[in-house]
Amino acid sequence: MKSSLSLGIAVALALAACSQRPANPVPPGTQVVKWSEKPEWNQVGAQVTIPQGTTAILDQSPPALRSLTIEGNLIFDRTAKEKLVLQSDWIMVHGGRLEVGTADQPFTGQAEIVLTSNNPQDNLEHMGMKMGAKALAVMGGVVEMNGRPLSSSWTRLASTATKGATAITLAQPVDWPVGAEIVITSTDHYGWAAGINPANPRSEKAIVKAVNGSSVELERPLGFAHWGAEASGVPEYAEVGLLSRNIVVRSDEKAKDPASASYQKGGHVMIMAGSQARFNWVEFRNMGQKSTFGRYPVHFHQVSDQGEGSYLKNSSIRESFNRCLVIHGTNKLLVENNVAFDTLGHCFFLEEGSETKNTLRGNLAVLVRPLKSSPEERLIPSDNEPSAFWITNPDNTIVGNVAVEAAVGFWYALPYRPIPFGRGTQDLTWMDSIYPRRTPLAGFEGNVAHSNMSNGLFVDSGLKSNLCANTASRNTCKDHNAPAQLDDETTGFDPRQNPSLTNSSGNLENDPSKNPRVWAEFKDFVAYKNGVRGVWLRGTYHKLVNPKLADNAIGATFASNLSYLEGGLIVGESTNNLTKISGLWITGLVGFEHYDGHVGASGTVFRNFSGTHPREVYCGSAKTTITTRNAAIGTLRWTSFGLSGQNFIQNVTFDNANPVNYDDPLEPCFDPANDREDPHDGYRSAVFYDPMGSVTGSAGSSVVVKNDFLVNANCSLNSSWNAYICNPGNLYATLSISNEQASPVALAGTDLSSPLTITRDAGPQTKLWGTPRDGLNVPNTYFESRLIAKRGDSSANDYTYRVHFGTLNRSAKLRVGLNYRRLPGGSFPAGTAGSWVIVGVPVPSGPVWVYRNYYFSEQYNKSTPLSSLDALRADTSGKAFYREGDVVYLKLSLSQQDLDKAGDYGASVNYHLCSTLECK
Repeated sequence: MKSSLSLGIAVALALAACSQRPANPVPPGTQVVKWSEKPEWNQVGAQVTIPQGTTAILDQSPPALRSLTIEGNLIFDRTAKEKLVLQSDWIMVHGGRLEVGTADQPFTGQAEIVLTSNNPQDNLEHMGMKMGAKALAVMGGVVEMNGRPLSSSWTRLASTATKGATAITLAQPVDWPVGAEIVITSTDHYGWAAGINPANPRSEKAIVKAVNGSSVELERPLGFAHWGAEASGVPEYAEVGLLSRNIVVRSDEKAKDPASASYQKGGHVMIMAGSQARFNWVEFRNMGQKSTFGRYPVHFHQVSDQGEGSYLKNSSIRESFNRCLVIHGTNKLLVENNVAFDTLGHCFFLEEGSETKNTLRGNLAVLVRPLKSSPEERLIPSDNEPSAFWITNPDNTIVGNVAVEAAVGFWYALPYRPIPFGRGTQDLTWMDSIYPRRTPLAGFEGNVAHSNMSNGLFVDSGLKSNLCANTASRNTCKDHNAPAQLDDETTGFDPRQNPSLTNSSGNLENDPSKNPRVWAEFKDFVAYKNGVRGVWLRGTYHKLVNPKLADNAIGATFASNLSYLEGGLIVGESTNNLTKISGLWITGLVGFEHYDGHVGASGTVFRNFSGTHPREVYCGSAKTTITTRNAAIGTLRWTSFGLSGQNFIQNVTFDNANPVNYDDPLEPCFDPANDREDPHDGYRSAVFYDPMGSVTGSAGSSVVVKNDFLVNANCSLNSSWNAYICNPGNLYATLSISNEQASPVALAGTDLSSPLTITRDAGPQTKLWGTPRDGLNVPNTYFESRLIAKRGDSSANDYTYRVHFGTLNRSAKLRVGLNYRRLPGGSFPAGTAGSWVIVGVPVPSGPVWVYRNYYFSEQYNKSTPLSSLDALRADTSGKAFYREGDVVYLKLSLSQQDLDKAGDYGASVNYHLCSTLECK
């Protein structure tokens, strides 16, 4: 935002220039008429058409019209002494121009456009396009509204405002008018997390009583405290947004009346192809039509690249019934410094995934309410937990925006392909080259999310691209049968240099040497007081750079590969404690969670993670109480999916922070009364690597969950972490066992009673139920655990691991693999090359063919049977096995050449054990 001084000078110059120009400049060559001179236009219910070649000056407020069609020009009179109010059931700008001030000559009086249809069944139609009731529609025309410019559309508090205060101090001087409405944002937790009714938010409206520079006096005392300072190093300043403008586009009062048939069926502004719309300092109030596709407060509809030159700036969209701003099939639009307050469903909304090159800069979105009554009232399932900013294509610039009191602040909900809402029978072959999940990130920088129900930044869970399939018309595309849930499809964001590049087989090119990945950098993000996480990322090649996160249950979690936290500050509990909410963090606080991998954190400061919390874990009516510690570093709790043994933390600093907490790896739960199960293999073998010793004090050590299978004499328990520290030299890898026969049989009991087990040297054992478990009474096909691949003592180099299936079943095609990931900087842990383990797995009776890796060839990859385990240990070919009854032993090892060939997912060795020649 510009400084108040420069804005003031600009405004003064603009107004001075206005005095030297005609009051109402009109397009040359047109006939000019005043509205007051047209009696037929001044009748209640008149249907007015301003023909092409005519410029009408609205110099008085006419009676309520039935309709207004603008084929010529309609200009609101800048010299009018009274407020100008234009009321109509609908307005169509068809090839013409509607003007309420221009950029050079803003409208400084008072103007209102009121959309008034008494018949909610109206459906304005033109050239086959249906635009519904209460529409201000622009088709091949121009609408331009430029209101009185002020110092700023929103700013922040300069100091904390206490409950009951009647004045606030802002970060900059303002010239907001007396009587204007403002909103002061919550700096507390969202109502759901705080145990408050979400219908009573802590963001609150106020009325300006007086202004003196940066001091604003209010008509009424504040109902809540609002923080206005740094909190333990994180800027937690409440935003203050101006809601009132001198140009207002609104619905009639019936839209607010629950007894009216028009309740929550407000007006809507719809800009279509071939049109331009420029809004600056305009207020949109009570707009949008609840649960109706295409009926939004402001809606750019399939304008494509003609969005360039259009803008929505310094405006407010308030008390809306269906979203805030919808950008649908429109590119190159500028959305800047707007205030959106109190809406139903997602607020700033990029609709289908084809939208690119739009800029959303400096916008404030506050109080985004869910649609929870029934699935039928939601346009998409996630409207029951909506976002302030819903982004369906990463090729849009998102900079300096703020999201407050939504379910999610910024939601990158990327479909695999664009979802063609409302495109009817259009030829959509141009969409074939658009792959949002593979498109580079244009820019995400300096955004803020606070006081949201769940996540501040969420990159995951987009709509399925087939959402509109099997619908009678894409104009009524609506999946009411979809479950009302947060996500419809897990979304991995994997940006590529060329998103649509295909290989010789016609498939998308995923080889990084031919289609390199590009980094998606989320920079300078601030997130605080979010109920679940500050940040959740899913995908590949992500960086969270210099964030400041505080007072979130969890700071950041990456369900990702090759994704890293770089720098920044993560605070568990900040000094922003004006309202202390007891029992909020019953799960304990975590700064950075390891999950999946390869992921890690470098150069981050962790502050104020101390204390413990009792946690009650239930299985049916049975209760277990565990102690959970607040900690800077943890792992995603109770997850089925595994974690890389080379996930890392390096060069970090702890300030009043317990470095680590790992929860006890509890036995799984099956609750037959609720048909619910809870196996969660993944976190039971959690490990992370400490390459520089900034966590453990010993470079090259590993931090390991309390699982005897993963520790040996080189490990010592740190009771305050509830985890082991294992000395340098203990090398951890991921063992995977996959049942790949055509009709898989259960290798573990499908009722949780008999897991697959892995025993180390006839000693400690780990139990596996499936990663992820596929469901009750469903054969599980994949099992995974970390193991010690090399021990850091003077003992023999290898361990021997014995796999026992939980059933008598045997797989006719079984894959056994071992994987290592790279460390920061790209190298592998010292000793990886040449290290090895022996793994024994059950096989069916009869002959067994063993092949190394994925090419099943008698000539090249076939393994040779040896006569003893000792012979297998001594083997260096990498293509050998030893069979003892119904057990085949494999030597899993990687050479330096194998490591040199490793790709983005590390280095792996895999053996296939088959009951048929070449696994046929």
